[in-house]
Amino acid sequence: MYVEFKGAAEHRAEGLDLSRAILDVLTEYGYDSAEDHIYLQCFDEAEVRRLRKELKTPLLIIQLLATPVDAAKLKSIAEVADG
Repeated sequence: MYVEFKGAAEHRAEGLDLSRAILDVLTEYGYDSAEDHIYLQCFDEAEVRRLRKELKTPLLIIQLLATPVDAAKLKSIAEVADG
């Protein structure tokens, strides 16, 4: 399963924590380890970092990219994303 997080920052600005809500539902249905067949994906690099660092999800995270990035940026992304 591929779950794409969209507009997380905009939702949080309105007082809704979309990422936390999605993670809660996934956990409720047994998706709570890196071995599960699920990928979290997002274009928002800040939200990808938040998923890993603040929300501490063990699920696999994919950083979606709209444009090519250089090696330094890929190294930075690799600190928090699995792909």
